[in-house]
Amino acid sequence: LTVRDVVFEVEIVPKLVPLDVKNFTILEGASTPLVENILKVSNRHFFGLAWVYELLEGPSSGQIESTRGPGVALTSFTSDQVRKQFVFYVHDEADTLSDQFTIRANATDGSTSSLPYTIYITVTPVNDATPQV
Repeated sequence: LTVRDVVFEVEIVPKLVPLDVKNFTILEGASTPLVENILKVSNRHFFGLAWVYELLEGPSSGQIESTRGPGVALTSFTSDQVRKQFVFYVHDEADTLSDQFTIRANATDGSTSSLPYTIYITVTPVNDATPQV
C-alpha cells in the first residue's frame, strides 16, 4: 500500500485570546468611546463569542464609564457594550500628558481569556488657566 499526494492542513487555534488594542489621543477633560477599532478580539476562531472586558488596572487621570451610568467607574464591561458604543474613557481634566489602563478579555462561558493588555492614552493639554490682565 502506497500513499501519494496526501496533503495535511494544520490550523493552530490560539490557547489565549488575541486581543487587538490601539492607543489613542484625547483632549484634556474630554471623553471618547471605546469602540471596536480601539478594543476587540480579532481572531476568527473566537468570532461570535461574547466577551467580558475586565479592567485590571484603571486609569489614573480618568475613568471608564458607561453611558447608562455616567460618573460611575466601571470595573468590567461587555463586547456588546463596546459594539453599541456605551463605554467611554473620560479624562478628569488633570494637567497630565498621558494615562493608561490595563484590560483582559474573558469569554462569558469561561472557556478562555486573553493576556493583559495596556492601552496608552496621549492627553493633549488645553489652556484652561484664567487669563491675567
